[in-house]
Amino acid sequence: MNPKSLVLLLLLASWIRTSLSLQATETPTVAPGWKIELVAQSPDLRHPSVVCASPDGRVFVAEDPMDIRSDTPANATAGRIVCLHPDGRQTIFADNLNAVFGMQYLEGKLFVLHNPRLTVFRDGGDLGNEPRDIITDTLPVPWAQDWNDHVPANFKLGMDGWFYLAVGDKGLFGCTGTDGRVLNLRGGGIVRFRPDGSELEVYATGVRNILDVAINAKDELFTYDNTDEHQWMGRFSHMVEAGEYGYPHNFIPRRPYTLWMMHDFGAGAAARLAKLG
Repeated sequence: MNPKSLVLLLLLASWIRTSLSLQATETPTVAPGWKIELVAQSPDLRHPSVVCASPDGRVFVAEDPMDIRSDTPANATAGRIVCLHPDGRQTIFADNLNAVFGMQYLEGKLFVLHNPRLTVFRDGGDLGNEPRDIITDTLPVPWAQDWNDHVPANFKLGMDGWFYLAVGDKGLFGCTGTDGRVLNLRGGGIVRFRPDGSELEVYATGVRNILDVAINAKDELFTYDNTDEHQWMGRFSHMVEAGEYGYPHNFIPRRPYTLWMMHDFGAGAAARLAKLG
C-alpha cells in the first residue's frame, strides 16, 4: 500500500471512530479501485492534527491534545508524533512538542511546525534525532496562545525548492529564520522559506484561515479558506506571487483591485487540501 493511500485511510478511520462510533469491522464504501482498511484507532491515536509520509511507507501522525482537552493549556508541550510502520509497529517519533500543525518529510529529515517553532528532526527510523529549530516566533504571542486557531499551519515543498506555509489571520510578528531575517505578516497569507530556514518572505496575502497549501503538477498554488466576516464563504483560490485576496477589508463588496476566488463552496470550516493534479 502506498503512502498516499495510508494517509487517506488513516484520516477516514480516525473520523469514523470519533464521530460515528462505528465498530472496527464497519468501513465506508469506496469507489472502484480504492481500498480502505483500519490501521490505527483510539486510544492508540488521540486528537490527530496533521499527517505526512516518508518514501519508505512510514506514516507520521501528529497529536494536538492542547486544543481538544479543556484541561490542557494551548501553550502546553503535550504534543507528540506517532510513527506508523509498514510492518504494523508504532513508535513515538517525537514528544514534548507544542501544538503540531504542519509536517513535511524531505531528504531524511522531518520538518515539524509546532508553534511557536519550526523544528527539523533527523530521521532515526523509529524516532527523531538531533532536533534543530530553523524558524522561531511563528505565533503572535501572547494573544494567540489561548487557542491554536488561525495560526501558521501546514506547508508544502514546491518544485522551485521553497517551502510554502499557510498562515491564518493572526499573522506573524517577529518570525525569525536561520539567516537572521525577520518577517512580519499582518493578517493571513502564504509565506515561503528555504528548507534550511533562510530567506523568509511573504508570497501572498488577504486570506482568513487557510490550513494548508496544495500544489499541482505545474507548481501552481491553491488554498481553501473560510471567511465569516460579513458573509461566510468557503473560498477555493488560485494563489499567485504578490497576490492580495482582500480579507478582511477589501472583499465584501468585491473590489476590482483584489484577486478573486475560483469557487465559493458556501458556509463551513474549510480545512486542508490534497495534492492537485
